[in-house]
Amino acid sequence: MPYEDSEEDYVTDQAGQSIAKIRPISTPTKQPRPFGLCAGEFVVPDDFDAPLPEEILSAFEGK
Repeated sequence: MPYEDSEEDYVTDQAGQSIAKIRPISTPTKQPRPFGLCAGEFVVPDDFDAPLPEEILSAFEGK
């Protein structure tokens, strides 16, 4: 595609008639998110990293 890295609009035409205008998409600049952004919105259970029960492991393994 022509103008791949261009920041300009690209108009394509067929038989002398404009059929499409292609514009570059703008990507928002990434800014760091502050620590504690969701503080108090959810609770991580104490057993979060505990091993899964055998019945759930078996289900994942198709047993």
